[in-house]
Amino acid sequence: MVTSGEAGVEFDDEMVIIHEKESFLIEGIRPHAVWNNADGTTTMIGITIAPE
Repeated sequence: MVTSGEAGVEFDDEMVIIHEKESFLIEGIRPHAVWNNADGTTTMIGITIAPE
């Protein structure tokens, strides 16, 4: 979840831009990269849920 700024997420052959007040869900087992996509600071909240 991006609380301020803008983040990018790349997985497989896709790239998604997450804007302020948006969230994105990806299975942690999938290889992915996350980066700051804004000129300034981006703040995010990451939640990890352990598999059953």
